Amino acid sequence: MPGLYIHFPFCRQKCTYCGFYSVTRVAFVPDFLAALKKEIRLRADTFVFKPFDTLYIGGGTPSLLHPDEIQDIINCVEEHYGLTNDAEITIEANPNHLTDEYFKALRQTKANRLSIGIQSFFDEDLKAIHRIHSGKEAEKSLELAEKYGFNNLSADLIYGLPGSSLSRWKANLEKVAHLPHLSCYQLTLEEGSVLYRQVSQGHVRLPDEEEVEEQYRCLMDFVAAHDFLQYEVSNFCKGNAFSRHNTAYWKDEPYLGLGPGAHGYQLDCRICNLPDVPGYIRILSQIRSAEEWRCQEQLLFEKEMLTPQMKYNEYVMTSLRTCWGCDLTRLREKWGSSYEQYLLEQLRHVPENHYIIKDSKLILTHQGLRLADGIAATLFV
Repeated sequence: MPGLYIHFPFCRQKCTYCGFYSVTRVAFVPDFLAALKKEIRLRADTFVFKPFDTLYIGGGTPSLLHPDEIQDIINCVEEHYGLTNDAEITIEANPNHLTDEYFKALRQTKANRLSIGIQSFFDEDLKAIHRIHSGKEAEKSLELAEKYGFNNLSADLIYGLPGSSLSRWKANLEKVAHLPHLSCYQLTLEEGSVLYRQVSQGHVRLPDEEEVEEQYRCLMDFVAAHDFLQYEVSNFCKGNAFSRHNTAYWKDEPYLGLGPGAHGYQLDCRICNLPDVPGYIRILSQIRSAEEWRCQEQLLFEKEMLTPQMKYNEYVMTSLRTCWGCDLTRLREKWGSSYEQYLLEQLRHVPENHYIIKDSKLILTHQGLRLADGIAATLFV
């Protein structure tokens, strides 16, 4: 089922590790919202996969928006695309915004899933990566989410942080053991980020490989003990509390991306909105008609047509990150038996304890998932 991702590219301050496009000039927000609603309307005619089954407002920091503004966006999407009756509508949020008053207002919107960017419950960790909230605010945000009935709730945590310890990581995990969904990421150095520069210049030291591996093993022990399913390399859930939106990415479903820096996928092409808030606002403010839009849309995004080889590679990369694995029957039907044969031949370069083939699906083991991207690269054409 198709999904819609809306990128809200504003933060009060940038985290040092972040590689996503965002700006701190929140004075642009009102003009951005006007431009976004115009993009929602103008792109409706060119996206044929609708209504949407999922809507995900990410960032940036979408919780900078008042819930009334969030509902206004949802209304605009419903008007021009439609949403299925049980659509999953996710909002990313920072703990410091999630007060009683905010939750009371958010409860009145159609948002039904919340993803809270906690990263750590310890102030030492949060300061090390320039997070804007405190550990106490992180704990309070979870309490309030449950108080106001946000049962479809996810928390983000990061391991391998500068100065982090195994004991603090264990304590972080214990605080979220009751949640239905977790996203637990290893800290990665994004080229161009502040943290990348700090580490390169020797101002910040990251844990060594052995320490990070120890934290990862701790995570694996924790999720097994608390009945979480690792359904993707960095995502874990209880029961059926999958992120439907993100799962669609990994299963090769079409999705539309709106807002500066957003990406979309329409089966035969990938569309990338240019990361430029002032340019986005300026261009959309000047468009008065569908005809003007057709003349200027290339100023807002780049379109990349995908060859069968590129689509095969992308499917292999995303599917192998999940518990459902790479469907060899689907692969053969979409790209031909030669691609399936190539993949099976390339598997001789992958250790046998890193994968299984069951019911015509290639699935990575726990050892393989840790190396999913490298294994996928081995299978690329």
